Amino acid sequence: MRKLDALEALAQLAVARTTEGDGALTEATRIVGAVVGSDDVRLFVGDGVTFHAYPRTEGEDFFGLSPEGLLYADQELRKLGHSAVFTVGQDRQHHLLAPTDGRQAGTYVAFGLWTGQTYGGTVVARGPWTATAAGRAGRFLESAGPALATMLELVADADRTERLQQQMNALADVARVFTRAQSMREVVEEIASAVNSATGFLCSLDLLDTRGRIAMRSTAASRFTGTPLYEAWLALIRAPDPIRKMIVRTPQPVVLPDLQNDPRISEEAREFYRRSSLVSAITLPLLFQDEVVGLLRAASLKPTPFDPPTVELLRNLALQAAVVVKGAQLWRELQRSRKKLQSRNQKLLHQISERERAEEALQRSEEMFRDLVENISEVICTMDEDGRVTYVSPVVEQITGYSPAEVVGRSIADFIHADDLPLIESFQMTVSELLERSEFRILTKSGETRWVGISSRPISDGDRVVGLRAVMADITDRKQAEDQVKYQAYHDVLTGLPNRRLLMDRLAMALAQRRRDDQPLAVMVLDLDRFKLVNDTGGHAIGDELLQRVAERLTNTTREGDTVARMGGDEFLVLLPEVAGVKGTCEIAERILERFRLPWVLAGREFNVTASIGIAMYPQHGEDSETLLRNADTAMYRAKDQGRDNFYLFASAVNVDVRHRVAM
Repeated sequence: MRKLDALEALAQLAVARTTEGDGALTEATRIVGAVVGSDDVRLFVGDGVTFHAYPRTEGEDFFGLSPEGLLYADQELRKLGHSAVFTVGQDRQHHLLAPTDGRQAGTYVAFGLWTGQTYGGTVVARGPWTATAAGRAGRFLESAGPALATMLELVADADRTERLQQQMNALADVARVFTRAQSMREVVEEIASAVNSATGFLCSLDLLDTRGRIAMRSTAASRFTGTPLYEAWLALIRAPDPIRKMIVRTPQPVVLPDLQNDPRISEEAREFYRRSSLVSAITLPLLFQDEVVGLLRAASLKPTPFDPPTVELLRNLALQAAVVVKGAQLWRELQRSRKKLQSRNQKLLHQISERERAEEALQRSEEMFRDLVENISEVICTMDEDGRVTYVSPVVEQITGYSPAEVVGRSIADFIHADDLPLIESFQMTVSELLERSEFRILTKSGETRWVGISSRPISDGDRVVGLRAVMADITDRKQAEDQVKYQAYHDVLTGLPNRRLLMDRLAMALAQRRRDDQPLAVMVLDLDRFKLVNDTGGHAIGDELLQRVAERLTNTTREGDTVARMGGDEFLVLLPEVAGVKGTCEIAERILERFRLPWVLAGREFNVTASIGIAMYPQHGEDSETLLRNADTAMYRAKDQGRDNFYLFASAVNVDVRHRVAM
């Protein structure tokens, strides 16, 4: 594959990454391998402590390289601050990548991918390699680096957004159990199911009695249900459990990296874990106001799955689960107290002292229940049949700026963004229907707009629906993260200009308009002359600044309605949707060249960098986007062949070699 074709293909893949999934990364490694002569190429991106490999692979063995060796390469390439070539020694015992001296051959070669001064990741290719081949591959990958780094950055952004969304959904799912479950058994099973779905571990939830003994264990979430191991799983409730006693005394998470041999757990439990192939686990307390109300257990088939982010997620889920469990217990206690009070009022009116004690117990339960509602991270509110708020928890002030007193008595529609009011019609239908989830914008007291997600269910009085009970969460950060990913899909990260994807959309729209009114349009491909010399003499930071200044000059030189886009590297494209024929187009090209002949002052130094421009006109030189871009690119190379610092209008099919200049 030609290097130019490969670079263009990689640039297209970098743009398409947000919609084509990891298949784009697989194709990128195939393209790189075809150019550098390797059958096995992988991309890695790390944070200095851990890393991820693409295309994704099962296990921790990356085509013969150890994770420690790849982590070393990632750390060393970050220190250097520029692209570098490394060779991997044959002795896997050391797991290290050592700098090549230009003479020895190696089994693997690693390259740092840099965009300016930003480290984007590492590409590793299987050899064998010679010093000459490694150097040639390095020069190609230096050109391909921005595209590959962009792809890895988009992958990392998408992964981070996905993980954030999963965590927020998991916490919201656990919170919604409070409004959904009808019994403690349902509370336990639904929380365990939500944690299983969020983490992928084998999770169980144990409720403890006041003496720290297991009172109830989740069953539906266990993957052993219905198997011979199921009875053994349930039997562990009765087995000695020092870990449970340890957590009841000191409520802190306990990680068990070796379940099958850990002396802290019973032999019955260790035997069960051997038979089930479970390797490691973590047990966390469900802590509510210094009381351990239960345990959250998560087990894995892998030896070390509980890294700090995972432990933090499990800790948050355990805290949320504790609030829900205690709330359900208090609610049941409240209901029992009310029934008990009613019965005693009817049967034992003469026993005033007993009634007073029951009322005191009821008051304590209600106070604890109110503490629960007021400290949960989501807003809990109730509304009547007309949508007026009858109760709202104090957390509402943190999100909206309104105190509960300012909200109660008003319609929920008073706080909704005007453009989202139609959504309220659907939301209010839940007064007579089932649980519904909605997302819309609200206006805070200061006038700020924030996104919220809300789930609701009807409140019934016998057969009559009298209102709604709802849980509302602030999802503004998630919405902003989604908007940022969408922006990066259509714009160049360095210059902020439209990228190829957005340019192609605008070109297609302009062509459709020109076909209707039978008018011409023009496409210019602009490439900087001797840009590599600027990078070599001034460094990549100067090169990046030059590209940003080029974007500014082009934008200021062209007209409103024209589109200036960066296609990758030092190549830009200008779309002129309305031109006065060939003469008007050439006048614009000449004006651009004149501006580019002015010196470029970068970091106190003066550089002379000109441009070569290729022009293709619709309909003379093509009637579709791909043909126009290809012909403009061909014309640009003809301009370079004729001495640079000029423009060239694409010649017709008879290959007339005419250099178009217009007397100004």
